[in-house]
Amino acid sequence: MAADVEYSLLELPDERQLIAEWNDECQIHLLQVASAKIRHEFDTATWTLFEAVWQHRRPPREVAQQFECDIYRVYRAKHAVLKRLQEEVQRLSEDSSYLNR
Repeated sequence: MAADVEYSLLELPDERQLIAEWNDECQIHLLQVASAKIRHEFDTATWTLFEAVWQHRRPPREVAQQFECDIYRVYRAKHAVLKRLQEEVQRLSEDSSYLNR
């Protein structure tokens, strides 16, 4: 019985690992919420270019060729959406600062 308990304790995840996983999940959720909140602020083309480059990690030149647009439009879309996304993440983070008390 004691060996079973000892073995079970050895299988428990490390606290640092749990905290890291929790933080990763929180960041993912925060990005999802922020994205959903700002999505309506951009036209479909801009959002599609942003997703292709940032979320799907495709090269801007490849995205520009696929969507038959100027590469600078791809960069502008990525920049505009990322800037707004960062602002929204910051706002949401400040709203949840009461959790850190």
